[in-house]
Amino acid sequence: MEIKPASLRHNGDEPADLYADLAGAFSHFIDLNRAATGPRVRPVGELGSALGYIDPDGKTDIVLFRE
Repeated sequence: MEIKPASLRHNGDEPADLYADLAGAFSHFIDLNRAATGPRVRPVGELGSALGYIDPDGKTDIVLFRE
């Protein structure tokens, strides 16, 4: 899934709302961006803090799954 916070906000949505919805369906994620720091596999509850590095107009791709 591509995550682009600026596009979400432009359309009137907040990234935190998307992350909360994803937490209802998935348990973990992997950020595919090579600039990502931290553990490779992380709980979905950490999406907000883990993706905080994304530049204002940046994006990343994540893989979501349920363990």
